[in-house]
Amino acid sequence: MPLLPKSKTQKLNKKSSSSSTAVSLITLFRFATGLDFVCIILGTIFALGHGAATPLLMLVFGNIINDFTGRTSEYCLWNFDNINQKYCPTGVTLTPSNFLTEYKRCNFTGSNITVPTANVFTDNIRQQTSYIVAFIEGWKMTLVVLSMAPLLALAVGVFAKMTAKLTVDELQAYAEAGSLAEEVFSSIRTVFAFNGEEYSQKRFDKHLQSAKRQGIRKGSTNGLLMGFLWLIIFCTYALGFWYGAKTIRDDNYDVGSVMIPRGIDDITSRQTQLDSQKRKIKGDIEFINVHFAYPSRKDVKILNGLSFTARQGETVALAGSVGCGKSTCIQLIQRFYEATSGDILIDGVPIREYDPYILRQHIGVVSQEPFLFSRTIRENIRFGKQGQIATDMEIEQVAKQANAHDFIEQLGKTKYDTVIGSGDSQLSGGQKQRVAIARGLLRNPVILLLDESTSALDYESERSVQDALDEASKGRTTIVVAHRLSTVRNADKIIVLDKGKIIEQGTHETLMKIENGKYCELVELQKLQNMNDIEDEEREKKT
Repeated sequence: MPLLPKSKTQKLNKKSSSSSTAVSLITLFRFATGLDFVCIILGTIFALGHGAATPLLMLVFGNIINDFTGRTSEYCLWNFDNINQKYCPTGVTLTPSNFLTEYKRCNFTGSNITVPTANVFTDNIRQQTSYIVAFIEGWKMTLVVLSMAPLLALAVGVFAKMTAKLTVDELQAYAEAGSLAEEVFSSIRTVFAFNGEEYSQKRFDKHLQSAKRQGIRKGSTNGLLMGFLWLIIFCTYALGFWYGAKTIRDDNYDVGSVMIPRGIDDITSRQTQLDSQKRKIKGDIEFINVHFAYPSRKDVKILNGLSFTARQGETVALAGSVGCGKSTCIQLIQRFYEATSGDILIDGVPIREYDPYILRQHIGVVSQEPFLFSRTIRENIRFGKQGQIATDMEIEQVAKQANAHDFIEQLGKTKYDTVIGSGDSQLSGGQKQRVAIARGLLRNPVILLLDESTSALDYESERSVQDALDEASKGRTTIVVAHRLSTVRNADKIIVLDKGKIIEQGTHETLMKIENGKYCELVELQKLQNMNDIEDEEREKKT
């Protein structure tokens, strides 16, 4: 199949990405009812008032300071009573209002985050009103305070960029150490056989020392940058105090006018820390010119400019010979590794912008050799919904979807309370696989990743597991790493990889029509292998 040039592919990908995310303002309200519009209008009005309240409060404080400056004690006492009578009712009214606001926010969002999305509009109004009030009351003082803003913004930008780079270097060093440990443990018998314990330990210590150096460098740099950042902030304070005192001495400003820009500066310079946004994931996946090499083998390129798209609800199969990069795509989607270059988009958003914990809550995984804990079947399935409560009814429902409920009910009196494990002989390979499918479906994922999930099964077990996988894939974006190509005939799209690149893609019928095609060759080879397996089974039966 002819492939487009890289430059044209990137343009098309960017165009499709932008077109899929562009939404008009009117479209956002297409499902709104009349009551919704009333609530939106009222909410906007109250947000405007609430946002403007804080900077206007600085104006009130400035006037109060003026009233208390250079006055007699009798006047101050009378004015204090007057202020109490004026503002206490407002405070009494706002207290239950703010309480109800916070209570509703916690209930609707599920968790109380630092600066919720509901406050973004109010905060913007507050900031803009702050500037207006400050320039009206004392434009010279405001300009003096804001003169340090460019330097502060530059310092924050440099700080963020350097911290991000040093963090990536540190994580990379730890990733290399982890890859080495994984490699040693996976071949532990070989290591012992050749007395390679000391050599492996030295290699591991070397990687840890590198990670330690990166951590020290990161800590030192963060300390210097943070110190410089606070130096700028305190210099801004000093500049404000100096100019404020000068203007009061020259009778250009009174004390209250100086306090207004000072209080507003506290608002606008405050740094807010946003928690990870809980985006609602739809399930569109897009690889754009992705290159990747494992940290332990940087010279071996696994993916070389891989680009493909899996739309919501589609089943996309990845086929190819061993080492072509199929399973690597699965690991990149789960963010076990970061792409060396290129972009992976989920719903048009770069995957690195998602919190890994939140992203994995929307992903279900079924691997080739599922690991089951030495716990009951119920507990193994419930493990798929970490951090949330899974009822027995939900567990039985996903077990039925995975074609596991019937054989579980036949396990005697214990049924779902039967204790199993990775080495337990009570369950066959197909039964364990179906328990793993149920575990993957429990969180109701929008993305389902199947990594050669039937390759280790016999043909009888494969049929039952494949039926479960076909049922599980309905309505979900499914990425299948295919070992037995007979299991992906019904996929919406089959992508054939070779050395990390796409050489063919299309449906089963389309690919079978390509003369001397790679996919057709793989299918014929597997047919021949299946015939040999059947002949071997018949010989064993005769003997």
